[in-house]
Amino acid sequence: MGPGFGDIKGPSPALVEPRNQGGSLMDIYNNLFQGTSSSTTVSPDQVVVHLKLLETLYQLRQAVEQHDGLYGVYDDDKISYHYSRKDVVDPKQLRWAVYVQMAADRFQTWWTKTVMQQYSVGSDFTWQQLEEVGSDWYKYQEPKQLTRDQLPPLDVLMIWHAYMLNPRTYLEDCMRFGLGSVWAAEMPWADLNWAIQVDSSEKGLWYRYDPGEGARKKFEMSAQIPWDPNSTENPIKDVKCYSCGTINACPWLSLRIETDGGVVVNTDSFSTSDMTYTCRGCGSLFTHDKLRLYQFVHDLGLFLTQGVPMPGTTLDVETNMPTSPKDHLMGVLLGMCRRVNEILSFYASSVGANVFGNDFMIAVKQQLEEVFKKFKKDALKYGSAKMFKKTIPMVRRILSCYWQNSSIFGQDLSACAVRQASFIENMHRFDWLHSPALSSTVQKSIVKYQRFLDLLGNGRKRRFLVPTLDIDLVWHTHQLSPLKYYLYTVKTNGMMVNHDDKVGEVTLSRGFRRSTELYEAKYKEPYSECLCWYCEAVRESVATVFQSSKTSKQLYETLGDSGHDYNSIPGPHISAHNAIKNVGRATVAEKYHQKDLWSSYQKAYKRSTKRANKLQRAPPPQCTNAAAFMFYGALAVGPAVMFMGDPSCACDDPGGYGNCVSGACSALGAAGSCCNGASCGAAPTHTPSCGGGCAGSACGGGSNCGGGSTD
Repeated sequence: MGPGFGDIKGPSPALVEPRNQGGSLMDIYNNLFQGTSSSTTVSPDQVVVHLKLLETLYQLRQAVEQHDGLYGVYDDDKISYHYSRKDVVDPKQLRWAVYVQMAADRFQTWWTKTVMQQYSVGSDFTWQQLEEVGSDWYKYQEPKQLTRDQLPPLDVLMIWHAYMLNPRTYLEDCMRFGLGSVWAAEMPWADLNWAIQVDSSEKGLWYRYDPGEGARKKFEMSAQIPWDPNSTENPIKDVKCYSCGTINACPWLSLRIETDGGVVVNTDSFSTSDMTYTCRGCGSLFTHDKLRLYQFVHDLGLFLTQGVPMPGTTLDVETNMPTSPKDHLMGVLLGMCRRVNEILSFYASSVGANVFGNDFMIAVKQQLEEVFKKFKKDALKYGSAKMFKKTIPMVRRILSCYWQNSSIFGQDLSACAVRQASFIENMHRFDWLHSPALSSTVQKSIVKYQRFLDLLGNGRKRRFLVPTLDIDLVWHTHQLSPLKYYLYTVKTNGMMVNHDDKVGEVTLSRGFRRSTELYEAKYKEPYSECLCWYCEAVRESVATVFQSSKTSKQLYETLGDSGHDYNSIPGPHISAHNAIKNVGRATVAEKYHQKDLWSSYQKAYKRSTKRANKLQRAPPPQCTNAAAFMFYGALAVGPAVMFMGDPSCACDDPGGYGNCVSGACSALGAAGSCCNGASCGAAPTHTPSCGGGCAGSACGGGSNCGGGSTD
């Protein structure tokens, strides 16, 4: 076996070449958290430690991808890896896909066997308790901080980090699991700073995560799994058969060598979307869709028998704040589902059941549609029209938690981690962590972030905006202190602003255009200090807003003369790590939007060339590929079949997999792609995002890191 990656052992091939002098950089790290911070959002020290964590995660991915032979996958030009003859995959991507999904599974084990055992109030949170506390739930939560020797391995920490960056899901899950004390606590910043040690070599800086022997022993004792995720040659996933109770050892990755020398990924691999595994006890077939059915039946059963809220039912759909069951009719609707649960339990336990071609979640959707029709007829007998109106989007919320997710959580956390990859890579590329201007960069980013939240608005004036990378860094850091984030955004925006990593490309681009327009109009400063072709196109498209203003010319001339090298890394760019591909009708809108953006870019390039000549600088490199004209650094994860649920697309065809119960939502609600409702400040008159669809889960999550303006 090669080295494991519970921590990173040995220099990574992608070490950082420091721009700061080693001694001064170490002084900065060693002096973090020595005083108090007056910041109302995040402290500069927290942002710096977050950057350290992101660089550590970047080096982790590089180490995993370049670990030749990991999971039996080798870097050999003579070997090609296939899921089918049409799906050829890079061996590095294959190793990373398996690693991330195993990490999410290990996180669930740690969460249930360690966190819930040590921090849960002792019983599941119930519908009755929610009625009693309602929106005041947060007031009763006393923070319980994880200590240094309770820090998990790096792969588990990576998933926890991505989980917290989905504040709506994280809040609701912590409520349901009785873990309010964990939700109220921050990421253990000081201990994390201590655990991420920095070593230098001739190649650069190596970020080594090591929380100590005490943490290793506690983790292995409580979670009952090895600290090192790669401690076994052929890792397996234990899957319990719903029909006969047999525990099946399903391989995470199973490979078969073909006669032509190619290697095919077998369909019994748990890490693939088309996994099919036969129970060794009764012959029942396992698929990921059937496992999702199991989880739905389990959760619905808990509600019907013990009153444990289902995911999607505890938070107000407009404000993302805890809501009392007295404010809606979800309890009535779910109470009408006893027969549904019996039918679905039969589907789940029957060995030979073939439902809709084994698309079991389609069966769930159709069963709920029948109940929903009856419920709509008599809804006003049970409550007011206002209560009924609040109930409808909750139906969507419930389904969104299962379309591409069979875990106990409200989202597929491996998909959340995958969608963080491009953001982490951008933080490595920009290398603010090692900049001589680190302190001023962080301070400026905090100011821009606070302005961003202010622009989002409050009440019915809420907008849907898209951050730049520097704003998004601070936004992410703020979300890693969930209670503080909740209190600040509720006070500033009248809601807990959610953060979505499932936003359609067109929506994201239009939202960025609107964000640029609003920010520069109010603060008379550039929003995106970047001269790449995409940002130039956006500035060109909003230029008419400033044509009558003298500040327009000054803004862009200052930007062009600010010392940026056109041909080097750009300045703070649109944060597009949450972009997902639209599949279905939205692709038509995407084509028109690309055409419009391309036209704006061509105009902007001519203007930029003239400006460069005037300033006696080299002109910017021209983008010549209109077909590829979308997001700089957008998500690229390889073939969707590499993952249990595709983390990078959303289907909007009516009746498609991942869409909503008839009468409860438009098809555009799939995968959170509608980008409205209580998501990053969208106006409450619009429908909230569903979160289902091909993407499965969102920046990494749940609501919107960016998206179209809805004001």
